[in-house]
Amino acid sequence: MQRRSDSARCESGPTGRLRQRPGAAARRRMSIPIVDAHGRIVGWTDVTPEFRGASLHQPEAERLLGAAYLAAYVRIEDAEDAERAGAPPGWQGGWRCLALCSARLVSGRAGDPIVPVAVRSPRHGNA
Repeated sequence: MQRRSDSARCESGPTGRLRQRPGAAARRRMSIPIVDAHGRIVGWTDVTPEFRGASLHQPEAERLLGAAYLAAYVRIEDAEDAERAGAPPGWQGGWRCLALCSARLVSGRAGDPIVPVAVRSPRHGNA
């Protein structure tokens, strides 16, 4: 068993990678970014999206993006936004996570599974 500076307990999983065990850091709250067609975080949600039939539904994403959105991986470069999306405090470099993204943003990225988020999120409004 190894110790990290953030006091999270880790153990080696079946693939040899470290995985976090439940602890204070694992219970830290994180939000899901909502990303528009220009690659900007336009909002955040703490409400897990639901599937209804073959469609993904999440009220805040529908309000901000309309009906055409989907879940996709994004890379967040801003440290504050990355931490809000689940990065450990003090994380350096881009943070990859799932986001609710405009379908127009994702449809033009054939072959590249990670969508870069180009602009910091607004600091006001969506909490």
